[in-house]
Amino acid sequence: MKMRRRLIFALMSSLTLLGTSVALSAAGEAETEYDRRAATIRKLELDELIELVGWCQKKELERQARTVLAHIKELDPNNLEVATLEKDPYSTSTRPYLVDTDLHLIDGGRLRGKVRLRHVRLKTPYGTLIFPPRSVNVIIFNMNGGEDVVVTNKFTMGGNVDLGSFVASTKLGSVKVDTNKLSRLRVMRQCPQCKGKNRITCRRCRGRGQVTRKFVCPVCRGENVRKRCPNCVGTGRIVCRRCGGRGTWWSNLGTFLVQERCTYCYGRGWLRCRPCKGRGLTFCPRCNGTGKATELLECPECKKAKTVPCIACNSTGYMPVPKVVWPIRPRPANAESAADTTETP
Repeated sequence: MKMRRRLIFALMSSLTLLGTSVALSAAGEAETEYDRRAATIRKLELDELIELVGWCQKKELERQARTVLAHIKELDPNNLEVATLEKDPYSTSTRPYLVDTDLHLIDGGRLRGKVRLRHVRLKTPYGTLIFPPRSVNVIIFNMNGGEDVVVTNKFTMGGNVDLGSFVASTKLGSVKVDTNKLSRLRVMRQCPQCKGKNRITCRRCRGRGQVTRKFVCPVCRGENVRKRCPNCVGTGRIVCRRCGGRGTWWSNLGTFLVQERCTYCYGRGWLRCRPCKGRGLTFCPRCNGTGKATELLECPECKKAKTVPCIACNSTGYMPVPKVVWPIRPRPANAESAADTTETP
């Protein structure tokens, strides 16, 4: 038993050493390949350098990846790929968000395009707050000549927003934007009601395009008159026409006559009256005894379109921006405190 344990321990130790040696050899090969590529790093193009950073991160060569990133920053400090490949300790994701934005410039111009942002960092006297770009409604820069204001769904906070410069992808191409020249940055968030389609299902007709109108039956005038069925004379039953009400009938079996059960009425000799459904009474053919008739009309809200404009987003497909009042001054708790806060001439 002891001998078996020693053999198992020796085998596990040899496998561990073999795996370690293989990993070290793979790491050595990766470093050798990096040294070969880095020998001509000054001659590489920007795309080749970005590809080299991705290769280093894949091979878990963090120190070498940081070195190449520093070289890329020297060549192009405002490159978006650097923000994608560089690991930020303040971010939970290494990939930036692609958000649709509406940019208002200081000179009165406007720019609509998509921007890659990893996070929105707001520096306040209480600390640094970090928001995902998709949770921000609007950012107002230098509001009333003071601090920046970030507006979200839950709260409004003032401070210093650090975005730097970024590139906006528009229909005319890529445009480099400097935050010092911006007065407002609005994140075009999709409306949760219409899902960006500008229209919602009509609630009046529930998407059918028609509504049901009820009115007094013009035939019976709403009296719900019941009459005796003329077909069955109020019995709800009629005589079976095949067996004549006997329940049996004769059939030929060669030279013999055999009496069999009627397969039409199942031997009962009668059938249920179809006009009155076996009740013996007939109702109004228009309202079926309810006294009210119905008809389908065109929906007055959607005009058979089945959808109506979304009121939540005013048919824009994007969430509206709430009204921003800044700075927010707290109201006094009572009249005495209000009197204390007023200045005497």
